[in-house]
Amino acid sequence: MRVPDRREILESIVSLPLWRMAGGGGIHVKKSDWADRAVMWRRILDDRSFELATVACLGEAYRIRGTALISEENAPSRVDYVIECSAGWETRSVEIRQVLGDRITVLTLTADRGKWHRNGQPAPELEGCTDVDLGISPSTNALPVNRLRIPVGESREIRAAWVLFPQCTVEPAQQSYERLAPARYRYRSVATGFTAVIEVDDAGLPIDYSGIWQRVAGNEGTGAARAFERED
Repeated sequence: MRVPDRREILESIVSLPLWRMAGGGGIHVKKSDWADRAVMWRRILDDRSFELATVACLGEAYRIRGTALISEENAPSRVDYVIECSAGWETRSVEIRQVLGDRITVLTLTADRGKWHRNGQPAPELEGCTDVDLGISPSTNALPVNRLRIPVGESREIRAAWVLFPQCTVEPAQQSYERLAPARYRYRSVATGFTAVIEVDDAGLPIDYSGIWQRVAGNEGTGAARAFERED
């Protein structure tokens, strides 16, 4: 029997079936040089969660697709999400499906020039938000990192649509990003004062999130990412 090589193993992992959703460059990477990414994180804060995500360039847009497996007060939870962004990394649409015990929750968000809709209804409280921030995922830190392109030593404040879990509710949140070094940022929640230092790769995806999340696997080639994008 032939033993599969490392590439085949990674592609078999990232091509696991996902919930099928409807619809649908980096801080140093030019769009013409973009290579789709497949990454996996472990929540080392409590060692009770994992996330697998891909970031793909789709012509004049970017898509982040992910699955998080989370222990919520000892109850198993799975969150699948798809985020569509413009060529400038502005959030355009978000689709989320959470399975927690025997309860399934679906949340959809759309944004157009700062005007947001939640599950098809106007969400005026989110007006002016530029990015979505999923509370269970480190992947969405890549959105403001890539969109803002902050010079080293400077900071920017943003208004984000913050999705809380397991409630699957969304509220506006003032946040700031300070670029400490070419690959290091300080995130701060303006309302709570929470801060985190985030190490990122050349596509803006976190490698280490202040001892909370840590990357355990990654792939910069298109093969694994495209396998993950495939609908089974």
